[in-house]
Amino acid sequence: MAKGIIVEYIEDKGYGFIRSSNHKEDIFFHISNISNSKKISIGQNVNFDINEGDKGLNAVNIIAGKMQKSPYKIYGFLSIILTLIITLLLLNKNINLIISYLGAINIVTFLIYGYDKYISTKNSNMLRVPERVLLLLGLAGGSISALLAQNIFRHKTQKKSFQTYFWLVTTLQIIVIVTIYYQNHH
Repeated sequence: MAKGIIVEYIEDKGYGFIRSSNHKEDIFFHISNISNSKKISIGQNVNFDINEGDKGLNAVNIIAGKMQKSPYKIYGFLSIILTLIITLLLLNKNINLIISYLGAINIVTFLIYGYDKYISTKNSNMLRVPERVLLLLGLAGGSISALLAQNIFRHKTQKKSFQTYFWLVTTLQIIVIVTIYYQNHH
């Protein structure tokens, strides 16, 4: 039996994908192949057998481990705590609140992108940072370091859906900044 972690689950369709350090690609599963639970979540550990299907590997005879915390909550909470700590450290150096916050959110964004790239290349069962968290870090003011991290780490640069949302967020920020600037200088 192989071991893995659920990395994607589309509840209304009843299927998802399992990441296993024994295989390069994520393995498809259907909820009907889980023998001990009908409720699962991203980040949950599983044991399973593998069958070769028409479209690739399929997980069967899946035994779900105990429920895990949501990766959105884990990485979201971690990002908030790190941003608060770094902001407070910068404030302690008599740096303006807005500059301290923007510095902190950009440091955290860069670190989280780097961490996710590291995990993605390790082919491990470690839980990846959800794309929504990466996008929210950009929306919260970390767009500059998100763009820098994407280029330095070569991370999320080829995924068109991610890039579309990323540039939408960045464009909205530019519009807001330009609007605020013109309102304050005219």
